[in-house]
Amino acid sequence: MKSISTFVQKKFSSLSPTKRNSIFYTGAQYGTSVFRFVQSFVLAKILGPALMGEVSAISLILTYGVYLQSGTYLAMLQKIPYLRGKGENDLAETYKDTAFSYTMTLSTVAFVGLAIYGLLADLQPIYRFGFIVFGATLPMYYLYNFNNGLWRCKNQFNRLAFQSIMQSVILLVFSISLVFVISNKAVILAMLLSYLITNIYTYKTNDEFFKFKIDINALKNLLIVGIPLILTSVCETVVNTADRIMILNYLDETDLGLYSFPAGLAAFYYMGGKSVSSVLYQKALLEFGKNEDESQVVKTLYHGVIVLGIISPLVGYGIEGAAFFLVDNFLPKYEPSKLILELLITPSIFMAVTRFFTQSLITVGKQNYILAIEVFLIGLAFGSNWLALEVFDAGLIGVTLCSGITLFGYFISMSFMSVLKVGNQSLKNFFSIAGKIISIFLLVICIKFIARNFMFANPLEILGMNFDGVVYTLISGSIYGLFVYLVLFKFKLIQK
Repeated sequence: MKSISTFVQKKFSSLSPTKRNSIFYTGAQYGTSVFRFVQSFVLAKILGPALMGEVSAISLILTYGVYLQSGTYLAMLQKIPYLRGKGENDLAETYKDTAFSYTMTLSTVAFVGLAIYGLLADLQPIYRFGFIVFGATLPMYYLYNFNNGLWRCKNQFNRLAFQSIMQSVILLVFSISLVFVISNKAVILAMLLSYLITNIYTYKTNDEFFKFKIDINALKNLLIVGIPLILTSVCETVVNTADRIMILNYLDETDLGLYSFPAGLAAFYYMGGKSVSSVLYQKALLEFGKNEDESQVVKTLYHGVIVLGIISPLVGYGIEGAAFFLVDNFLPKYEPSKLILELLITPSIFMAVTRFFTQSLITVGKQNYILAIEVFLIGLAFGSNWLALEVFDAGLIGVTLCSGITLFGYFISMSFMSVLKVGNQSLKNFFSIAGKIISIFLLVICIKFIARNFMFANPLEILGMNFDGVVYTLISGSIYGLFVYLVLFKFKLIQK
């Protein structure tokens, strides 16, 4: 056992810092996914779709409240590695402290405003509670996020990974323990407590702190860079929440609960892409600050696109298998969510790799192109959902299919713009990348169709439990796993 541990340590230490950071951060993100999965399952079992739908609706306060920073946080993440790459460390510190001070001031004012509204407005008790507690969560969230950003800029992804795991564990413990006392309010209160306790621990163990000061010139530059970034981020959130907004408008909170459960699980699918691209983004910014070579940005950020595109469906099969087993045996009220999950998971491969392209545009300062694309995608998301719900009365399945169309549009438009505007690439590269990712998507669909034909005529029960979903995903995952082995290891086609 000791020899195995020594071998693993030597193998890990021989990896490049970028690969080690990717493993640390991606592992932590999937670790937090496990805790969130357990949380979602337990709360769904206890609360049911209607009460979970209420939480999903009130959570939009926090979803959109995180944009109070006006882009200064996002600009800080871009400026610090870039300036350090140029050797301008003092200026990087000024940007860091200014972004922090500005954001904490705004979030505190927002808390006061939300609390007053929650106390005075004629609201249902859950929404009154949500406005007050989520308002208090905003400053805690930003303090947590700025520490994350500082470690991200310094490539201390091991600390970032630990803090992510810690916050997720605290959230899980409090949400489950409090749900028996205060019902669905527990989810809201647990969010505040998880950030508060994590921040206290970080303060006690941190070796670098933010100073409360605002440099006007630095703030102007942060806003110039950050406002386009925050607008793109807001637009991305609008695109990603258009489905839930339209469900609330045309259907009801029970339908929202049935949809939010699989939508939350589907988000785990592309977490690996988000984690790896975050690590590579910091490396790309540092290198671009040294020589401003766009071709190096392409080389750094495109490196993981195809490999991640090939590997990520395996995560999808794991999510589906676990979710199907839980719904079949413990969450019968969520039976309609199974088809929704499968329809959401399959096209999520497009979202898993899209962030690499958006970050290549941001690295070289061409984020305005992202904004233009996202405005179009907002129209696509709301327009397609309107057709599905208003014209065709297609219900949740129609909304789910529209989400898949939007994800595909996201991938095609962002990859095309990145190839067109970063590093003087030819369109041949776009067709090569898009062709490979679309081929993987179609392969996954074909494998699932084949696996369906291997299913038993009657449900497979073992010890009184239904294992149909597990068998289905095992067959699908095994066939696809063979494909991954042949491509990456046997014939090493990606290296050719």
